[in-house]
Amino acid sequence: MDFNKLTAKDILTSLLKMGEDERRVVMEEIQEYALISSEGKKIPQGVYDFVRTKDYNNLLSKNGMVKCIYSGNYFTKEECVVAYRNYQSFVAGEESYMGKRYVDDCKKSRNVVEDEILGKLFVDRASTVLDEEFKMKNVATSHLSYKMDCGEWYSATTSRRGKTYSMVHLNFWAHGASPKDWVIPEGDTVGAEIEMLFPSLENKLKFSHWVGKTFPGWACEYDGSLEDHGNAGDCGLELISPPLLIPDMNKQITTICEKAVELGGQGFTAGVFYGMHVTIQVPKAVSRSGPSRTMIGSRYIAMFNNVKLRPFWQLVARRKGESFNQYCPFKDVSIENCLNSERGDGDRHAHRRSVFVRNPTLLETRIFRANLSGIQVRANIEICNLVMQYCKSANFDLDDIKSFYDFLHAHMSKDLRACLYRKKNTPIKVLNEIAMDSAIALEPETELSW
Repeated sequence: MDFNKLTAKDILTSLLKMGEDERRVVMEEIQEYALISSEGKKIPQGVYDFVRTKDYNNLLSKNGMVKCIYSGNYFTKEECVVAYRNYQSFVAGEESYMGKRYVDDCKKSRNVVEDEILGKLFVDRASTVLDEEFKMKNVATSHLSYKMDCGEWYSATTSRRGKTYSMVHLNFWAHGASPKDWVIPEGDTVGAEIEMLFPSLENKLKFSHWVGKTFPGWACEYDGSLEDHGNAGDCGLELISPPLLIPDMNKQITTICEKAVELGGQGFTAGVFYGMHVTIQVPKAVSRSGPSRTMIGSRYIAMFNNVKLRPFWQLVARRKGESFNQYCPFKDVSIENCLNSERGDGDRHAHRRSVFVRNPTLLETRIFRANLSGIQVRANIEICNLVMQYCKSANFDLDDIKSFYDFLHAHMSKDLRACLYRKKNTPIKVLNEIAMDSAIALEPETELSW
């Protein structure tokens, strides 16, 4: 058929007069012209006009052809793959088709996405989601939106500028946004926070998910300071405990640290800008004749800021220098007003104290460098508790360091002793020297010559 001499009407008339087999051959020829036209090349005017009529589409459909959702051209089903317009079309079973010749180019140009969860093509934008095995998968954005709206999938702010979607709850929160609706146990409680670095986002989120599933009440947050100074990228987190009695805390945090290490987590080796904070409850006064709760809290702050003890505390904390001065500096405090002064000045860095007053009965000790060793973590918690016990005891003396030295030795566990008596940079050796100097200074002057 000489299409150069025919109008659209002539072509239709001729086709309707043909037998089925002849019509199929001619329609295939016209279809090739349509493909050439879609590429911007010139074709006979009559054909150009005809392929834009409903009659052309109707004839192709009658011949078992399907329309490509991407190009608008018609192909046999064998020349196409199923591609859904969106997830709602998939749910409704409304199949569309895409010519196989376009699929690779459309994937490269992101005009089509292969949903790796469903194994289907969608003419949609691509999003990513972590599956139950913590593998990142590409999905259609409409699929993600539907699952999120139904509450079947989850989102978490996993870094300052990063959001992660997942098929399981990650127990990971924006800074300061984790739930704090804890049931506080009866008795003196303690809380802990440890900053960590993981080898990948997936391992970090495996850990946070495991923590929330295994120990309800514990949570993980991102901390922007780790991104700023600790090269954390998407892989840093701050582990936050609920308030716990010390035996429960020691048991749970030991298991949690072991899991973190199993997943490649780093504490001490992550760097000097990774810290551990211990929040301890100020105990109630033992008797009317003993120190008040306010005095016990004030003594605690004064002990950690004691000028004489600062060399000892830095060895205990295993942190000094820039990170110490920036995030947990010692202050020249007054025991009379430190419960007020160590609340900070109200700015965004008000909490940057060696001991930060969360409220008059909750004191956050911030000096420790992060660690995932069970012994060191338990020792950090223990020494905070022993300092608090010393502050409420009748033996308390801010100036007599020998009294504090003796109190530690009378009450310390094997864990704390192992940390204080470590072979390198030995804290107890420095404390002993400070205690001796303190004892000598407190001795009265005696005339020994005549």
